[in-house]
Amino acid sequence: MIARNDSVIYRRSMGKASLELDVALSSEPVFRIASITKQFTAMLVVLAAEEHKLVPDDQLSKYYPQPGQSDWSKITIRQLLTHTSGLPHNEGIADYWEKTSFLPLSDRQATDEIFKLKLLSVPGTKTQYSSPGYFVMACILEKIYHKSYGAILREKITAPLRMDISFPP
Repeated sequence: MIARNDSVIYRRSMGKASLELDVALSSEPVFRIASITKQFTAMLVVLAAEEHKLVPDDQLSKYYPQPGQSDWSKITIRQLLTHTSGLPHNEGIADYWEKTSFLPLSDRQATDEIFKLKLLSVPGTKTQYSSPGYFVMACILEKIYHKSYGAILREKITAPLRMDISFPP
């Protein structure tokens, strides 16, 4: 796309939105953004801390009284955000890419599955990228705000910044 001020001068789409499904790319594509939401989650945590809704050193057990094995209760919000919780990435979940990622799990079902995972290290001792840690963090945000993640995101970030087409309604 080429634009000058608010006027689109030229727009063209080429290529495939999905090679597997042979779907052409449109001029208004919507893609899943996956791990890009981690930055938004981190920003929401900072905002929640500023609003005194949470403290980065709060332990997971404050929000999930019996999260899993004994080391789980020592995990802090800060460790979830900095990938030092000991949680594995999605590869730690059996058949994640082939099956589990396609299941329509509720947040409760997903956290139950996450809490069954074996920690790779003692919380706070090693850095290991972990999307499940950010999922748990998003669930904590939902608990403290009593709203869906999408509603929190719209209220706190996308609406004030007028990011109207960044996320689905």
